[in-house]
Order: sequence, then structure tokens, then C-alpha cells
Amino acid sequence: MVWGMTARFPSGRIRRASLADVPVLAALNVQTWRETYRGLLPEALLDRDGALAEWQRTWQTVLQYAGPLDLVFLLEDPEGLAVGYASAGPARESAMGYGAEVYTLYLLKEAQGRGWGRELWQALLDHWEGRAFYLWSHAANPVSGLYEHLGGRKIAARQARWGEVTYPELAWGFGTPGVP
Repeated sequence: MVWGMTARFPSGRIRRASLADVPVLAALNVQTWRETYRGLLPEALLDRDGALAEWQRTWQTVLQYAGPLDLVFLLEDPEGLAVGYASAGPARESAMGYGAEVYTLYLLKEAQGRGWGRELWQALLDHWEGRAFYLWSHAANPVSGLYEHLGGRKIAARQARWGEVTYPELAWGFGTPGVP
């Protein structure tokens, strides 16, 4: 299936995000980070004042300056409420040997366990039509096992930094590096 502006599946839809979605993406970003990383990252980082405004500026920039390989998908439930998102584009680290990178893929806790994450994943795969890619994930992220189940291989580890906080990350590779 080729994903255009909107794709429907039995319980909702996935569509390309637009500049009008910046407030929704920022709110989802803040909430999904809090739900996903509570206990893995410091509370002060997750609950900091100004996080929503920071993410609004970030998403504004991402969507305003997106190139032809950049994409942001928004997942909506059957009632049209945004419950997840994914973003991807050209690899930011050429040394990894992959041409593309998944930057984010998050669902609200209440939306998990319904197969919607797999739908977002498939939207990314369909968009890239077989291109090899990688993603970084917190080393203790409970979803990491899913990446292996989906065919990912651990390809690197690093200490990531968010402000003054450092934490371990793992890179997962999908497909064969160096193959377009």
C-alpha cells in the first residue's frame, strides 16, 4: 500500500501531519514522553516548565522545513483524536551506513495494544519502499523487544544527552546498510 495524505485502517487513520497539527504534535510529544520515560529519565526533565512551548517550536521547524524524504505521520483514533505519531527522514549519522532514520514513533498509553503502532510502522516501511534505516531507542525502553521482533538488529550503543541528563541508547538497524 502506498501511503498518501490519509490511510484508513479498521480502527482509525494515519495521515501526513501539516503545520496546522503543530499544537497537537507538541502535546502528544510531551504526554508520550512522560508516559514512556517515567522512571527512566529524571522527573525534572519530563515535567519541566516550558516543555510544551519547546516542542511547539521544534515541530513548527520540522514541518516548515521538511525535505522530500522527511515525513511526519499522525495517528487518529476512530473519533478523530490524535493518539500517536511517527517521524522519519534522511539518516542524521552517515557513519551508521543507513540512508534513512526513524526519529520518533510514539503512542499514548491508552492507544497501545491495539495494533496501531504496527500500522504506523508499516506506514514508514511503505513510504521508504524497502530502504534500509535505523533508529535510536533508550536502552531500557520496554518496547525495544518489539524492534528485534520486527527484524531489527542492535548495531550501536551510545550515551545520549538531553540538557544535563545522560542516558544509554541502543541503535537498531533494519535492512542492509549501504543498500538504497
